[in-house]
Parts: sequence; C-alpha cells; structure tokens
Amino acid sequence: MDYRIEKKEEFRLLVYAKMFTEESGEKGIPAFWDEYYQNEVYKKAPGYLGICAQEKEGAGEFMYGIGCDADDVKEIPEGFQIINVPAYTWAIFKCVGPTPKAIQKTWEDIGREWLPGADYERIPDYDIENYLPGDNTSCDYVSEIWVPVTEKV
Repeated sequence: MDYRIEKKEEFRLLVYAKMFTEESGEKGIPAFWDEYYQNEVYKKAPGYLGICAQEKEGAGEFMYGIGCDADDVKEIPEGFQIINVPAYTWAIFKCVGPTPKAIQKTWEDIGREWLPGADYERIPDYDIENYLPGDNTSCDYVSEIWVPVTEKV
C-alpha cells in the first residue's frame, strides 16, 4: 500500500454532518455527497474533506461530515459545525481511481492488509478523506485517507 506517516499539530475543520450506521454508510455517504452538491450546500463552504468520527462504544452509528479547513471560511454557516482535531501522527494512504470506489477499496485494504501487519495501531477518533483537485471520475484521480495512529508497544 502507498502511504506515509506524518505528524500534524491540532487543526480545526468546518463540517456539514449526518449520522450513519455501518450498514447505511457504504451507499449513504456517496448519496450524502451528491446531496451536498445538488442542494448547493457547497456554496456555503467548500467540500473537499470527508470527516468520519469513529463509532463510540455501542452507539451503533457514527458521524460523517463534509467540509474544509475552518480557516477557509470567515464565519460558520448555518447547519455547519467546527470540529477540533487533536495533534496526532497520521498514516496517510494514497487512493488512485474514481470515487467512491477507490476510497472504499483503500478502506478495505487498510483494515484487511495494513493494520494487521503494521507497526502502528489506529487511534479511535477522526478519520479524514482528502479529495484533491481533479476529475474524481478519472481512473488516475488521486485522493487520500488519513488515519490517526500510534506506534505499537
């Protein structure tokens, strides 16, 4: 898998969020992105990040938000919220191919291949999908998945 390890200081994200279950996420999250653009929510704040709050113990659902760096906007638009992401070490995975399939496949590979053999373990907090500029339907489109990690002891 193509990845790098990077330390980042605390940062703030602006997100438009919705709750999902494990069952509803695979189809529901791409539909949520479609709604974000069809309903012109993107005019309030650019949507180039997908932010996933890992499920809290026994909650049965998780928050997924679409948004940007909080510094990209002057004020918090109605329906949005600020998320403070702590300083972490991140495993940043390169995804190549059209969305959402490339992102979904990389998530599967992280869980099945990378995490079991890595020198790192996942920190249960926010995961981030970074959708870089370009044609996200192209076979050479590049996006990223950021997973907070700590070295195994």
